[in-house]
Amino acid sequence: SAPFWTELVFFINVRQGFTARLKDAASTSDKVKIFVDGPYGSSPNLGSYDTSVLVAGGSGVSYTLPVLLDIIEHVRDGKSNCCRVVFVWSIRSVNHIHWIDEALIRALRLAPPSLSISIHIHVTGASASIKMLSNSHGPNDNAKRVHDYSHFEMAELQDGKVTEIKNDSLFAIDSVKLANGRPDLRAILRDEVKAATGRVSVSVCGSQSITRSVRGALRFPVSSPLSVASGGPSVTLHIESFGYA
Repeated sequence: SAPFWTELVFFINVRQGFTARLKDAASTSDKVKIFVDGPYGSSPNLGSYDTSVLVAGGSGVSYTLPVLLDIIEHVRDGKSNCCRVVFVWSIRSVNHIHWIDEALIRALRLAPPSLSISIHIHVTGASASIKMLSNSHGPNDNAKRVHDYSHFEMAELQDGKVTEIKNDSLFAIDSVKLANGRPDLRAILRDEVKAATGRVSVSVCGSQSITRSVRGALRFPVSSPLSVASGGPSVTLHIESFGYA
């Protein structure tokens, strides 16, 4: 069948010079001729793994998101044995969610019932806090409503500013969870390996610190030849890095 994902999307940090001119061209729908070089190497074939854990930090989601989309498409076509995907993404600001929210919503809607997907998004900005906003005040709350949040599920309070996210967005989907602080990768990976019944793939793309955290979390006794010999799942780690990891 034809692929569901036919777009080539770039994440560009706009500064001055070329990136600023590129933003101006995009905002006016101008066409720009580009030359694309690569790819260098190939991504692992995850079709034979029963569980795939995808971990990204910041723009590292430019690797893990296409992997997630590819898994969903292959499961739909009967070309993958995958039955569970865990998608973990660390970002500094809740606004970064808009980089991929439309793609994630579409992916989750296309995913077949046989594929269990769990999305964990962690906002790590030091001054950021995520607060759930109820649609009405409690019986003992006499504070006046200064802003109608009935159409919003949460807000980020950062430097005195409020960022709103509509509750009919990504977070209306039960499998998507948003949390403050860094993800507990040791606990996440330990639990997923323990619950797995077949082969497990762990893919990570991000900073050296998040890569080291994943490596450390997969050390003995979570993953080792001894655990496999005792009947535990085999675990394969793949690191995608722009430099040395």
